[in-house]
Amino acid sequence: MIQWSSWSQDGVAGTGIYSENLCEPSCADGKRVTAPVKLTLSNLTGYKGKFYLKTIDISTQNGKDFPWDKPVNFQWDVMEFAEMMELNG
Repeated sequence: MIQWSSWSQDGVAGTGIYSENLCEPSCADGKRVTAPVKLTLSNLTGYKGKFYLKTIDISTQNGKDFPWDKPVNFQWDVMEFAEMMELNG
């Protein structure tokens, strides 16, 4: 669940729980890990006549690296994911 604390055309901020399967020794047998995170959506971008917040920044709430050695923050291009889902949907 994500709890959004602010929302505007300039961006969105919130907190939530990040979950990832470490896929070791395989994704079927991998361990699922979680951590509390801060989320920010930004980069208002036009796509097919509508506007979307394109970029999501994810960082740990405590400012330290994730316990499984992932860096303290990372970024995803949400629009790239949406376009891939549209092509494969």
